[in-house]
Amino acid sequence: MPQLTKGVYGTEFNATQNAPLGLRCGQMKAGNKITHNHGWYNKFGERLGFGDLSADDFQRIMTEIEGDELFITLGEEDSHHGLMSDHPELEYDAPGVDYIVQHCRYVVRRGQCLRVDEVRPDNSLFLHNGINFTITSKEGVRKILTEHSSR
Repeated sequence: MPQLTKGVYGTEFNATQNAPLGLRCGQMKAGNKITHNHGWYNKFGERLGFGDLSADDFQRIMTEIEGDELFITLGEEDSHHGLMSDHPELEYDAPGVDYIVQHCRYVVRRGQCLRVDEVRPDNSLFLHNGINFTITSKEGVRKILTEHSSR
């Protein structure tokens, strides 16, 4: 059974208790946070929840995520305001894979954290708050999603 299903973390005002990977919808981090108010999505482009993510969160996700799952983040604008105002044709809680590929910032899979960067070369490393992120392009994300897309 999939670990990361649509809405698994609940909502801002009704966060799920004891959700997978030790995360809580709407969580706020200080100090060593890597993301701020990012939307969290699965490999099918379904919203899981949102919040800040720290280096410890990335490390835990990378270690505890099930082998065929992906944890994908989009920035606050692309996962909330911009999604609602610029793309009314898309479902807010499931904008789909094409939208996720176009706007993703980070992808975490078992044993690897990736940062989407169209400037740095693919497979180069980027160290941020003690986490080694492997650089990938949006096309690289599409390839990863294709490899992990079977239900």
